[in-house]
Amino acid sequence: MNPDLKECRQRGYEITYDNIYRTGTAYCEFPDGNRCPLRDFNDGTCGAEYMIEDYCVKEGEPVWDSDKCCKGLWAYLPPLMTGQARCLSKPGIISTTLLMLYYLIIANPLLSIAIVLIMGYIIFRLIKRTK
Repeated sequence: MNPDLKECRQRGYEITYDNIYRTGTAYCEFPDGNRCPLRDFNDGTCGAEYMIEDYCVKEGEPVWDSDKCCKGLWAYLPPLMTGQARCLSKPGIISTTLLMLYYLIIANPLLSIAIVLIMGYIIFRLIKRTK
C-alpha cells in the first residue's frame, strides 16, 4: 500500500478522497468530522492534535511497522505473497496460511498431482518397509 496512508490508517482514522474515483486530494478524516490533506497530516502541518503517540493497530488492519500491532497480534504477510502485512492473532496467522496453501494447491493442478504422487510413493515405501 501507499506509504502516505501509513500514519492515518495505523492510527485508525479514515481516508477519504475528493471524488469517488479516488483521484485528487486524499484526506485523513477524524472521528469528530475534521480532516486534513494526507500530506499535511503526515508532515505535521495539520492535525497535530490527532497525532497521538500511544496507538496500536487492530486485528485485520494493514500495518507498516510490525511493533505497532495491538497486544497479542503480530504483523503477518503469508509466505510467497506480496502486499501489505496485517495484524493477526496466532489463530488468524494459522488459518490465513492454511487458506493460502489450500488455494495455492487448488489453483495449481500440477502441484496437486505432484503432492498425490509423492504421498503415494511415501505410503508405498512405508508399506514395503514394514513387510
